[in-house]
Amino acid sequence: MMLHEDFCGHRGELAPGDLQWMCPGRGIVHSEMPASRNKPAIGLQLWLNLPKSLKMTEPKYQEIPAKGLPRVKEGNVEAIVIAGQAMGATANVFTNVPITYVHFIFSGAASHSHALPKDHNAFVYIISGEGSIGGTRVEPHSVVLLSADGNEDGVTLETTGDMQCVVLSGKPINEPIEQYGPFVMTTRAELQATIQDYNFGRNGFENAPDWSSSIAELAYK
Repeated sequence: MMLHEDFCGHRGELAPGDLQWMCPGRGIVHSEMPASRNKPAIGLQLWLNLPKSLKMTEPKYQEIPAKGLPRVKEGNVEAIVIAGQAMGATANVFTNVPITYVHFIFSGAASHSHALPKDHNAFVYIISGEGSIGGTRVEPHSVVLLSADGNEDGVTLETTGDMQCVVLSGKPINEPIEQYGPFVMTTRAELQATIQDYNFGRNGFENAPDWSSSIAELAYK
């Protein structure tokens, strides 16, 4: 179980398999902590870069319980569709920009071809188990990068045993990236202005100076 809260007063709990999709947009300060030190919480946190035209959108949360995520199983292959499409199922999360994000669970030997848009960059992250991704041998916590070269329209996932992996893809936005800590903008000037907004509590960060997380203390228990 994961607890979360932010400086706008939103609080909640994420149970195993639940999805939280946050678009921080023009600014949000938040905190996440495991509910118990005796029960480790294992999950994935992935950051997606928005194009410049969307960076100042209003912050938004989407929380979907595990039972609300599309799941499809064919033989030894199960897909949990978080964003985009897979195995005939379509996700119900709003992503701002076209992406795909699928959690594959292999229960024994299997081979599966997952379609990807030709103009997307993509990567595969191995959560557990061993197998082959597009002919490349993989083991737990390894990553395979796939380029948007227009010559491939998918990737083949293969394993001789149990394996879990996630496949993510997105269309390259072809914009500069300037990053410092959690702040990501397209120019150094924008980055510096955003950091100043945070420090002085303005332009979306009005609640930041006086806010402190009530769940942060769990880190010391």
